[in-house]
Formats: sequence, C-alpha cells, structure tokens
Amino acid sequence: MQPIKIAHVHNYYQHAGGEDKVVGQEIELLKTMGHQVIPYRKHNDEIKRMSLGGKLLAPWRTIWSLRSYREMKRFLSLHKPDIVHFHNTFPLISPSAYYAAKKLGIPVVQTLHNYRLLCPAGAFFQNGAVCEKCAEQTLLHAVTKGCYRESRLQSAVVAAMLAVNRRIRTWERKVDRYIVLTEFARDKFVQNGLPADKIAVKANFTQSSGEEAPKKAFFLYVGRLSREKGADTLIDNWRDMDPSKQLIVIGEGPDELRLRRQARHMPNIVFLGNQDSSVVMQHMREARFLIVPSICYEGFPMTVIEAYSVGTPVLCNCIGSLAEIVEDGVTGFHYEVGDRTQLPAVIRKAEEEGVYELLQRNVRFVYRTRFDKTLNASRLVQIYEQLLPPAANPEEAEERAGVQLAGGYVLESEITALSLGDTAAEIERWIGEGTPNYVCVCTTHSLVTATERDDFKRALAQAGICTPDGMPLVWALRALGYRGQERVDGTTLTKELCRRASKRGYRIYLYGCTDKTLSVLRSKLEREYPGISIVGTASPPFRTLTEEEEQAYVDGINASDPDLVFVALGCPKQEVWMNRHRHRIQGVMLGVGAAFDYLAGNITRPPVFLQRLGLEWLFRLLMEPRRLWKRYAYHNSKFIYRYFLSFRRNKLKTRKLEA
Repeated sequence: MQPIKIAHVHNYYQHAGGEDKVVGQEIELLKTMGHQVIPYRKHNDEIKRMSLGGKLLAPWRTIWSLRSYREMKRFLSLHKPDIVHFHNTFPLISPSAYYAAKKLGIPVVQTLHNYRLLCPAGAFFQNGAVCEKCAEQTLLHAVTKGCYRESRLQSAVVAAMLAVNRRIRTWERKVDRYIVLTEFARDKFVQNGLPADKIAVKANFTQSSGEEAPKKAFFLYVGRLSREKGADTLIDNWRDMDPSKQLIVIGEGPDELRLRRQARHMPNIVFLGNQDSSVVMQHMREARFLIVPSICYEGFPMTVIEAYSVGTPVLCNCIGSLAEIVEDGVTGFHYEVGDRTQLPAVIRKAEEEGVYELLQRNVRFVYRTRFDKTLNASRLVQIYEQLLPPAANPEEAEERAGVQLAGGYVLESEITALSLGDTAAEIERWIGEGTPNYVCVCTTHSLVTATERDDFKRALAQAGICTPDGMPLVWALRALGYRGQERVDGTTLTKELCRRASKRGYRIYLYGCTDKTLSVLRSKLEREYPGISIVGTASPPFRTLTEEEEQAYVDGINASDPDLVFVALGCPKQEVWMNRHRHRIQGVMLGVGAAFDYLAGNITRPPVFLQRLGLEWLFRLLMEPRRLWKRYAYHNSKFIYRYFLSFRRNKLKTRKLEA
C-alpha cells in the first residue's frame, strides 16, 4: 500500500464533543499507518474575535464564502493532496471549499457525523421528540420553530445554506464519497436524495487500552446533560429501581442543575460533573452496564464503543442507530424510555445467571471484529483508494502499464480503439496473467453521464478497456484517425467470450438481472456453447445493498473462483460497482448492460443494417417510447453539442496519448 497525502478539513466546535474527538483519532491513525495528513482547521471561538463587520458578514459566508473558496484553493495548491477529507464545514468553512477542491481536480470525501444536511439542528429533534419535518416537508419549519440554538435568525442562516446548496446541487456534484456511521444513517440520507452509490458506511473506532477491571455494582451514564440525551427520563426511571442499585452520572450541560434537583432525594444517584478521559474510562471499566437513554437519532456515540472496548455491555433506548449499534440480547438490551417498567425488567433479565457473562463475551468479540482501529483504518483507506486516479495509485498504475492500448478521447473519456477480436484477446491475456481488471462498454449515454458524475467518470478512467458500443462512438474514433474501428457492443462481446470460454475452460459467473432471466440465459449459453463452465449466478435486489449484503455477494463470487464475471446492473450502476470492487473480485469483470436480456430473448435486437447506420436508438425508442424518449432527447442532443465543442481539444489529447 502506497502512502496517501490527505488534507483533513474540520471546523471545531466551541464545546468539544465526540465529533472533534473522532477527527483527532482519525488523523493520528492515518499518521501511524504512514500516510501524510495536512490539517486545515477553523474553530468557532474565532467568531468571538471577529469585528462587528465580520460578524455581520458571517451568516452570508456560512451559505457560500468566496473568502473560504480562495483560502482553500491556496491551501490545496500549496500542499497538493491526493484526497480532501471534510468533516464539519459549518459555519466558518462553508460548502464553497468543496468547489475549490473540485476546481483543482482533487477527490472530495465528506463524513456525515450528524444529520445537518437534512435538519438544520442536525439531530432530527424538536420540542422533546423526534422530528423529521424539515426532511419530509420544508426547511421553513426549522426557521419558524427556531430549531438551531433556539434562534429563528440562526436557524434561517442554516436553512438558507442548505436550500442554496441543494438548489445548485453542491451535495450531489461536488462530493465524491460520503461516509456515514451506520446503515440507519445511510438509509435516511438515501431516502432524502443523496446518491446511494456515493455513500459508504464506516463506523467510529477507539483505541482499546487492553485493560479491564473487576466489575462493580454501579450503572453508568456518560454524556451531555440535555433533553435529547434522555438523562431526565433515566433519572425518572431510576425512582422505581432497587435502592441498592447505584447510578453514576458523568457529564455537564444545560439541564444539569434541574437534573440535580430532580435527584436530590435519591441517594443512589451520584453526579460527578465533567471528568477527564482517564476518569471516564476507569468508571467505564468498573461499571456493570453503560446506559444510553437518548431520545434523538444519535450519530454514533463514542461512549458505546469505549464501553465495548473494556467489556462493558450497554442498555439503550430502542431508537435510530442505537438499535443497530447495540444488538438486543447480544451486546446489551433495548428498552423503551417512555415505559417506566421496562428498565427495571431489562436489568433483572440482564443480571440472570449466565446472561451477563455471555453479554461480556459478545461485547469483546464485536469490538474486535467491528470497531477495532486496524479494521477501521483498512476501511477508510479502501474508501480513499476507490477515488484515487490511476496516476496517484501506483499499484493500479503498474497493473495497467503492461500494455498501452490504443485509444482516443470522446467528450471527457478515453475510448479504447480495438477490434472485437483484439478486445477478447486482451481480456484473455489478463486471465492468463491473473490480472484483476474490468471492461466498460460505452455508449453516448455513458459518456454524457461521465460529464455529470465524477464517480462514473472515474470508473471509466480506471477501466482496463472502454469499448465503443454504438456507432456514434465508432465514428468519433474514426474521426480521430482510427479508420478501421468497428463496433464492440456488450452482447457481441459476451457471445465471443463465451465461445472462447467453452474452448479454453474459462470459468464464468453471471451477476445481475432477475433469477428467471439468469435461468433462461444459463440454459441458452450451455446449449449454444457446449462445454461452457458457468460456476455461479446471482440476482441482487434492485435496491441499494447494505455493506454486509454487498460483501456477501462478493464472497459468493470469489468462492466460485471465476475467470470472467459478467455484470448486468445497468449503466451507470454496474461501472461504479466494478470500480468499487476492482481489488476485491477475483477475475475479470465486464459490464455488459442489457446483454443478459438480449441473449435471454427478453428484448429484441434491431436488424443489423439499422445497427450499422447508428439507428439502434431509434429502434429501441419505437419499442419503448414512454421510457426512452426523454433519455434520448436529452443525452443524444447533449452528446452532439459536447462532441463538436470538444473535438479539437480531444484530437490534440489523442495525439499526445499516441505519442
């Protein structure tokens, strides 16, 4: 693994919390792995030192700051990082910083520690209960209720920042990969419009001290003493608890005095106030259980993994991501904070003979297998590497350097200038050498999409071959000097490779389409190509897969030991999928689009003369007018416009490529 140079961007909060702690841990982790980290920091304390004019301009700069854009551009131009990793940009950095990175062609990663992109307050919490009105209805709800810091004016600034950047599609166009902390958060962001294929799940982590201590009889709460954290409900529930059970409360916050008064006649509740991390961890080691009674959607409470790291099970409210992080009956128990009878009943159950010891064993195992820093580091670097261009990824560059394939630039992508036979021969060479690689079959729709989506453009750039599927691309290559170029479409390429596989014993895996189509396709291929070895098929659901589901499919493919993996998920999903898994799938992948449907007989192919005239699109349009007319009207028109606009530049780039 080659060292990566990462610019780490974070706006620190006035009161340091879990997010600031995670940022610091992540920076140190990357450094210990040999990567170079250049921090770019802002702190909210700077607001206090601003002049009156600066304070008046601050709300506007929160929405989109030209000053921040220029500062970030200078910073990145000076340090030239491979990746820019943003954590918090609010309020002093602003989304304009993304534009500086994209202007310089640097991939952008954004970790979403909370729900600020959907909710100005960042927590989906208002008036003592979960509230998703800003996501489901309008951001004006936050303004009228003063959800952010109980201020209508400040809420209006955050809502305006979100509204403006949604309008100019900042979140969609200027961020290459989002990192969320749980599957629950991923589902929320996908439901509200973030591209599913841009979101990766990576949990928080902590460094285990490797030390545990004999457990004592007390229960522990660690966190901010505020309404959304549910501390008041915990104290209320403790009234019904056996007086011998002690609750220790560590933390401070706006509700601290009220909570102390609430518990003044309860000697089994002890408030310790704010404590340093060493004191907190000592209590975490000795506590029988950590209790997390939050009534809001948490991001990923660090206290939970800190408890896991020292063998302490967790009792939590069954809400949001907490229900995912704490597995009921495995690493702790869930309870409903609104039902005063549930917490005492859950504690009695957890303290039954044999149950507590099992919880402890599970907690230690889950920590080692999910939240260990080494696993976290591998996942983070994997996300970075998926975004690195070939020149910044030496291992991949070396893989691609064996043979320089001829090709030319069309719009913003390089198309490989090989015949059908030469394309198949090159794929066979990869199989013989055991080289992991993938092939994209490109159309006008593909190339236009690549001008609009950075992840798809990168998928094409990092492919071993991009074939010209469609006569407009063939004509474009001929105009660049490849006079004899022929069309290499997905269906014909699939048939040619199946023919060669039947003679040479290559093992084939079919991924995509429905089970019915796969069954028909398998039968037809085995009948048409005697001796063909189809070692497996899989029909993944059309929805976005969870990380666990996706890994299960990858494991299933690799278990069959394929030489060729035909992927039919449709454009651009299949290309992005192949790019994401290019170092994880054993075998050569080919994104063949509708080839499965064509070969299974689900779709009728046009006559050959229409294909040669470049009118296959017209045939398909006549077959499916309602589904395709908008797509063809938009993409065909844009392709023609962008083609002529870029032709002279692309001809020069192609000559340099040939040289």
